[in-house]
Amino acid sequence: MPGLVYDPSARYTGPLLPLVTPVAMAQTGVRALGGWLALEELAALWSANCRAIASPTDRRKGGPWNGISAFSERGGWRHINGGTTIHDGGGDSELIEETPAAPEGPTVGKYTSQEMQERLNDPTKWPQIDPWRIPVYNNRQIIMLAEFAEMHLVASSYRVKNAQHILRDLAGTYIKYLKKPTIDYVNISTLIQKFARLVSLAGVQHWLLQHHSDFVGKMLHHVDTNIATFRARQIAATVFALGRLGPGVRLVRTPSGVSGNEVLQKLVLAAKLNKDFMLDRHWSALLVGLIMLCPQHGHGEAGEGLEGAAGDLRGGLESLPGLYGDEFLRLADQCIAGGGRLYNPSQLSTSLWAFAKMGFRKCEATVQATLKRLEVESLHFQVADVALILWSLAMLHARPLCLQVPRGMQKAKELCWAHLQDTSTQDLTFIVWGLTGLAVPGCTGIFNAIVKEALYKVAVGKLFMDADIIGLNFSFARYRYKPPDVLLSQVSAYLRDNAGKLNAGLLSQAMYFVAYFGMEDVALIREMKAQMAKCMAGASLEDASAFAWSLAMVNQLDLPFLKQVLVHMCSFGSPAIRPSARRQMHQCLIHLQHVAKVEVPVDMLPEDLAQMAREDWREGQRCRPVHPDMVDVLQVLGDMGYETHPCQVIHEGPIMASIATLRDGTRIAVEIFRQAHLFVNTESPLPGPSLWRSHFLEAVGFRVLMVMELDWSSLSDQGARQYLAQKLEELNLPAAALRAPAVVP
Repeated sequence: MPGLVYDPSARYTGPLLPLVTPVAMAQTGVRALGGWLALEELAALWSANCRAIASPTDRRKGGPWNGISAFSERGGWRHINGGTTIHDGGGDSELIEETPAAPEGPTVGKYTSQEMQERLNDPTKWPQIDPWRIPVYNNRQIIMLAEFAEMHLVASSYRVKNAQHILRDLAGTYIKYLKKPTIDYVNISTLIQKFARLVSLAGVQHWLLQHHSDFVGKMLHHVDTNIATFRARQIAATVFALGRLGPGVRLVRTPSGVSGNEVLQKLVLAAKLNKDFMLDRHWSALLVGLIMLCPQHGHGEAGEGLEGAAGDLRGGLESLPGLYGDEFLRLADQCIAGGGRLYNPSQLSTSLWAFAKMGFRKCEATVQATLKRLEVESLHFQVADVALILWSLAMLHARPLCLQVPRGMQKAKELCWAHLQDTSTQDLTFIVWGLTGLAVPGCTGIFNAIVKEALYKVAVGKLFMDADIIGLNFSFARYRYKPPDVLLSQVSAYLRDNAGKLNAGLLSQAMYFVAYFGMEDVALIREMKAQMAKCMAGASLEDASAFAWSLAMVNQLDLPFLKQVLVHMCSFGSPAIRPSARRQMHQCLIHLQHVAKVEVPVDMLPEDLAQMAREDWREGQRCRPVHPDMVDVLQVLGDMGYETHPCQVIHEGPIMASIATLRDGTRIAVEIFRQAHLFVNTESPLPGPSLWRSHFLEAVGFRVLMVMELDWSSLSDQGARQYLAQKLEELNLPAAALRAPAVVP
């Protein structure tokens, strides 16, 4: 076996270590049992290091960061590849009971934390052996070998190359171990968990399923033949581990011809039969495993491993029977809610997150149990748990349920505010996403604190993932909260540097807040538009239409790009396009025609789709409520001698507007600038969508009279006349236009 290729730059500055081969092992006289003795000390150190959790104060001082984020899209889960080995997703917790603990005393106790870290960081102090072919004798050695392999992967930047060497030989070792007559269901579950962790850590699911599907098939065969003896924790841990191998594992077949999908269906059925023995960590691990095995549309990360052993398997996965249905999820909901008051808050939040990722909105029992637990025992929750809960509640559209337990929401908000320094960058995004999605009032103060914390994390070099920095500002825009210019300038620079690697979903979110905040960076907008054009084929209908709409809001939409968007949308078929997307497309068309003054071909959209878009737009205009102050404003203008026309149809849109005609025939469109048209923290107008109507009305020949809702509500009758007279003068109209006619028709 070729030896490992170490990367010294990753941990230390010493010379590159020589390759260690089986020949070198033989020359040093290392036998199988001696190899285990040599590994024992280092494996114990590594395990202890993995379990050490840095306090928030240590992280403030630049302490180690625990966890490797798995799902990078919006709504990812930070725990899948967490820093701990034993308590990983709830599945490996059984190993504490079923395997001996790591050696204590002279092995671990003789080192301080600093000395232990120094030994781990210096590969020159590692045992000079290749352990991957040493025979595995017992369950404990599975753990030790896997942890040693994990150390090699983490310590080297050649992660994928090393992983392929290590996993290839580990597969051979484990296959021999699976042939042992004494192997039982605990051994099988443990082996799958440790192996799947290494595969997920290295990110080589595709390689594994393509080149070693036979080994995966043999593991599945042992699972299939032992399911009847699996206990609740083995069921949950095995589903979670198979999920880490990617959805393609569902298409792998065992030597007896049983598919991975059939094995997983049996595991889900076993979970139903063992529901009375399923604890919090079991439900959370099981649900998360099912999410990884059943990719959801719109989440690019869920497709990891889809290539599998036979090329593109997406079509094959779609043709497979489902692993779960509403009946199973309702059962999980009732079980989790029934034990919610006793559940670990971390597992409770993870289960709620899983329901949100599955799009299962009928989990009212779990939502209520979580909110009530927050209400009475908020101090038991970590801020990371609350952040995950807030995100999940927003995705589940659970605002009505939150209103029933307002104290629980208030406790969640207070806990987040008090412990922002303990958050990760992803937690900040989840908190803002949840509060904005649930329309929680009075969030300006906590958002100010979140901005300060985000700027601090940037200053100390904390890594913001694409989804974190974009999702944070997208959520601010949804709440109409404008961050300070210092943050927006850093976000703008970040987008310029990284626009070329963003996917369609993140580009759509980024363009949305660029439009809402009025970020006048033409070069950035053009770069994002070019990147969106490249990845248009993979964009959802909503992402494509929202991106084009946002471009129109900042007057950067052009005809070729809109044509590309419309062609992409038409490829889905008219019935698949939602009314909101059709309205956005109609708005983009009238923007180009009337605001940008571009000649738009009449056949830009198929006739049936164009008709549906017009009807959706008209319906939206008809349903547009008339502001109560509009009646008073028109009444005062009429008293001043001007002709008024409430709720007139402007056919160029069509758009509904209230009109006043001046002495010389000048048409004035009256717009009430409501509180919803202002930023909540600055009370300045939203530069994008709220001003688009004004730009459109001016483009079709109207002068726009802006009346501020807050100003108007405090005026007397005489003050109202003076206010409108001043607003008319600010339009710089000819004096003849402002003279009231002698007779008002």
